[in-house]
Amino acid sequence: MAVVWCDVTVAMRLVIRVYRSNVALGVFGVPRLTVAVVSGSGGPRANMLGVLVAYRACCDNSVAVRYSCREGICGSCAMGVLGGNKLACLAFVGLRQLMGEGVYGGTVTVLPLMHYVVWRDLVSGIGQFYGHVAAVGPWVTGSRRMGGGQALMSEAGRRLLEGHYECVLCGCCNGACPSY
Repeated sequence: MAVVWCDVTVAMRLVIRVYRSNVALGVFGVPRLTVAVVSGSGGPRANMLGVLVAYRACCDNSVAVRYSCREGICGSCAMGVLGGNKLACLAFVGLRQLMGEGVYGGTVTVLPLMHYVVWRDLVSGIGQFYGHVAAVGPWVTGSRRMGGGQALMSEAGRRLLEGHYECVLCGCCNGACPSY
């Protein structure tokens, strides 16, 4: 077990179990889970991506994790956290998430997205998902244009989009689908 220290604001002790696999090196078969004890910054807003980045910086920089914006906008940090597919930057592993009211810490298993090819550790290849999205073409197109190229949309058309435009194309929903 390795101990990781982050910027300490509120003490937290978290045991992480990280899926390890490397297809490029021919490491197939049953993937192994490495276990580490992460101590340091936490509180109710500690997210899994921050914990993994701290773990990489302090203990094992060979763990492959894909991320970019750290704010839930790009969708690149999608992985299996807290029992489901989530964006690691939005998967809060602090207070109330694991051990209950007033207790910081616990154990979290981190896995790559299910139903996708695993390239290495927590990085999945979701190219097939993007191919399916391109085949469906779920983007808004319009024929009426204002000056400057902006497309016009009626208020009724805008209401039809409510709840459907938040997708960041991370592949979490598709990876969780048992029929995929």
